[in-house]
Amino acid sequence: MPRRIALFLPELRAGGAQRVMLTLAKAFQERKISVDIVVARKEGAFLVDVPPGANLVDLRAGFMGIGRIGLAISVIPGLIRYLRTSRPDALLSTLTGTNLVAVLARWAARVPLRLVLREAATLSNLPNPFYIFLMSRLYGYADAVVSLTPYMRTELLKVLGLPEASIVNIPNPVDIRLILDRAAEPCPHDWLKSGRPPVLLAVGRLAEQKDLQTLIRAFAILGQHSNARLVILGDGPQREELEQLVIALQLQDRILMPGYDSNPYCWMVRARGFVLASRWEGQPNALIEAICLGLPVVATDYDLSIRELVGSAGEIVSVGDYKTMAAALLRIMEMPVSADRSDGTRSRLSVEQYEMLLFPKKETPDE
Repeated sequence: MPRRIALFLPELRAGGAQRVMLTLAKAFQERKISVDIVVARKEGAFLVDVPPGANLVDLRAGFMGIGRIGLAISVIPGLIRYLRTSRPDALLSTLTGTNLVAVLARWAARVPLRLVLREAATLSNLPNPFYIFLMSRLYGYADAVVSLTPYMRTELLKVLGLPEASIVNIPNPVDIRLILDRAAEPCPHDWLKSGRPPVLLAVGRLAEQKDLQTLIRAFAILGQHSNARLVILGDGPQREELEQLVIALQLQDRILMPGYDSNPYCWMVRARGFVLASRWEGQPNALIEAICLGLPVVATDYDLSIRELVGSAGEIVSVGDYKTMAAALLRIMEMPVSADRSDGTRSRLSVEQYEMLLFPKKETPDE
């Protein structure tokens, strides 16, 4: 009988956790595993990226009166019904609020399935301390918890007190075939055409986490020594604030913020370097993808795992230090763009780890 997995997340907006789950969905299908993508609400830019053949399940959560808590409460009955009627072999959930809902729904549904939670953010940067309390009480009921980095695994052990054997470190998979195919699509802007000044690229939500103010201030210093330009792909609540900073620094003709683009890879492959200015992360997909495309990078030391991730691909700077970031940006522009491309080994190993975790080999009496 074919194996069946449910991937549970709040929606399919443009975010790193959503991208990872869609990448896993495609990889599981290639391994002959049936996939249900179960969402609290059927919305978001990534709806168009649901792999053909995957079953998209909309739980139609709608109680939005008290924000995320209201959404969580409203989705529990729908998830319980789904688990009782569809009976997947395994449930993989991601993002803290969704993970808490998954634990409660499995307990209430009383159906046999394996539950794995993927934690996407460092605990020190969760928006509400109450989440930590709930996680410490509920995460232990999952069959396993996935951390993205060794640093996150240490946090989960120390802060939540989970059993060491229950936490498995699995780095994010990257669909290198998709990245290379999309990177080959036509150039999206005149700035990226041959012979134009070099372009530095940042990709991410225009929000506090990404600390794009620091990047813009660093670029203002860089502009005194280089004719480079900066593109920031993404949208979010800080757009107006960032645009005002660009105007204040008189960088309107040097910085472009074109909004969200479903294909950042055609920008990446034509850029001169990539920048991650974040204050915190789980494991940043855009940075990993830029490295896979051979770009020199500058990244902040948001946790101890970043040095291993970046390796020789670029420079590490302190969070919020725009002067040091400016110097690092100048240095990576002197580095060659690598002609090497990822061979997909990283992604294959990550998917294999997830598969073993979700469908562990059953021991025979002789073992």
